[in-house]
Amino acid sequence: MSHTKNEMNYQEAVNPTFTTGQATLEMLAASGNSDAITYKEILGVAGVTEKVGGSANDGNKFFSDEEGKALMMGITLSVEARYAAVSRLLKASGCKSMLDIASGYTPRALMCQKEGIDYVGMDLPAVVDKMRPLSQKILTAGNHPTYVTGDVTNATSLMQAAELLQGELFISCEGLLTYLNTSELEQAIHGIRQVLLAHGGAWYTSDMDVQYDHFSAVAINNPDALQRFAAVMRNVRKESDVYFFPTTFKSLEEKISFFEERGLYVELCPFYTDDTQLNILYGFDTEGQARMKGLMKSFHVWKMTAAEEKREVNLQTDNGLDIRYQHSGDALQIALKGRLDTLSAPELMELFDKLCASASFAKLVFDLEKLEYLSSTGLRVFLMMAKRLGSENVFVDNANALIREIFDTTGFSEVVTIR
Repeated sequence: MSHTKNEMNYQEAVNPTFTTGQATLEMLAASGNSDAITYKEILGVAGVTEKVGGSANDGNKFFSDEEGKALMMGITLSVEARYAAVSRLLKASGCKSMLDIASGYTPRALMCQKEGIDYVGMDLPAVVDKMRPLSQKILTAGNHPTYVTGDVTNATSLMQAAELLQGELFISCEGLLTYLNTSELEQAIHGIRQVLLAHGGAWYTSDMDVQYDHFSAVAINNPDALQRFAAVMRNVRKESDVYFFPTTFKSLEEKISFFEERGLYVELCPFYTDDTQLNILYGFDTEGQARMKGLMKSFHVWKMTAAEEKREVNLQTDNGLDIRYQHSGDALQIALKGRLDTLSAPELMELFDKLCASASFAKLVFDLEKLEYLSSTGLRVFLMMAKRLGSENVFVDNANALIREIFDTTGFSEVVTIR
């Protein structure tokens, strides 16, 4: 069904990221990105950032005029840096298929065409209805729809968009996750993980690590700038009827655990490297540039891959040792029950060698709560494993009193980490 002007207005009104997407394009164009300038001219986007900047001062006086300019420079630098980070990682990945979730109005499709990368941008109808005509004007490569409608919390629409591409995927999602509540974030993780399991590749986002409000605070270089900027954003959201209750985390470790518990392995990639050319950065003086570089180097882009399903294997050796093991992320977890002695120790070592040959893991975690006996031969097996992986990567959990005494007496407690 086609959309009338009124219907389009309704779509824009209920989408809290609509204005943000336009402002992102405008700021990227202001940074000198030629593709963004082309998109901005065709779409007729103008004046969005003035609305944000105006809200900083009109009747409120949160910032002086000079501080207001620095604030907008900080925001614009954050947009330029994010675009550069994703571009760098995309090229380094070697992927030739990109799924851009919540693609907005950024000119990523044009960049991908120049690099020989197939591109599918997925967003809500209000965005896609504007981007499809644009793509017909300036995009000539590829045999698939460049822009499709979809919802990041809908696994079916994610899979449909992914199926327009071939090979392993570079999945990008920028500027959206901070708008999602806990339930929505869980649905997004589930859907994207299903796509990764089906197609391979990785999901990249800076949303969970980069604190974009800090760019403005560091640009202004005033201790209370962050609090004043928060007041600005509350005012902007109120004026724009934007109310949302995003998921909150206490620490980076808590964020990572949230994703890994839902089947994704998180790898932290640099958000900024010294060889990255950022035009807005040179608008700051030498001291300001140093502050901004320090801030950007403290952040990361997350690269997430689908972790294998946790499959627990239970077996009993010929000599009565019960072994329960499973892979979890980059760790192999082994629980032992019974006797690890001269007869059963070789069987455990043989299993370890087979697992090393068939699977990839960097850490080894033993649960020894139910281990009834440990001989010197069993200790030797532990030492051989620690030598193979590195003693710093071998851990022992739940060692009972008998096993703990053996470890302490033999000095094994100094070889691996007893937790």
